[in-house]
Amino acid sequence: INAEYMGGLRHCFRETTQSGLRALYRGVGPGICGAFPSHAAYFAIYEKVKHLQGWKNDTDLSTLQYAFAGSCATFGHDLFHTPFDVLKQRLQVSNEAQSASATLRQTLRQEGAGSLFRSVPTTVLMNIPFSAVHFATYEAIKKFLRATDEELEMSLWKFTLSGGIGGAMGGAVSNPFDVVKTRQQLGQEIGANVFKAFQHIYQTEGLMAFTRGIRARILYFAPSAAIQMTSYEAVKLILAVPFGGGKQKQ
Repeated sequence: INAEYMGGLRHCFRETTQSGLRALYRGVGPGICGAFPSHAAYFAIYEKVKHLQGWKNDTDLSTLQYAFAGSCATFGHDLFHTPFDVLKQRLQVSNEAQSASATLRQTLRQEGAGSLFRSVPTTVLMNIPFSAVHFATYEAIKKFLRATDEELEMSLWKFTLSGGIGGAMGGAVSNPFDVVKTRQQLGQEIGANVFKAFQHIYQTEGLMAFTRGIRARILYFAPSAAIQMTSYEAVKLILAVPFGGGKQKQ
């Protein structure tokens, strides 16, 4: 990684000063397009695995069971999300004003369709600990705060706080995998597989290389997970979806 990218937060402010606020939203198009199918699969699988483990509205699961459900949800999410994330990453680091469709055509022409899925193994390995920690922490804090679906309208902050802390914890734990994933998506030659990539980065840059971007990652996932989980719980309440054998709201 070039030296100018070492300090993620410093680079963020520098980019805003030099290129304007619009530069921070490069790649937002592919990000939004990928969010719809990936999150639909994410939460559908999470709720289904919870149900298969015996969860109902009047019962509870262990922390490990919530973590397992979150880990399973990762597979469906990453299958849809990764190609869009590759385009987003390349748009974000490009020095040229290029559209997402032009970036896609260039990537397919120069590297083939496989380049869009090259980082899937790393992404899955990254998101398994992220989702496990995220959902386990989210459910644990919800339980501690005694947050229930019935009081969502009255105590929205409990779900928001639980989601934010869960997202921050998951982002911090999975940061080393994100370092590897980002470099793979940008086409850097760092090893034939995930394990060789880890070895290459460790040997050439040291252990601290895996902490790069961790502050920006936490600052990203804390608010985004807070919004994500609060929105999800609100939509479930509005639609009165009886997941896991729960009672439908009248």
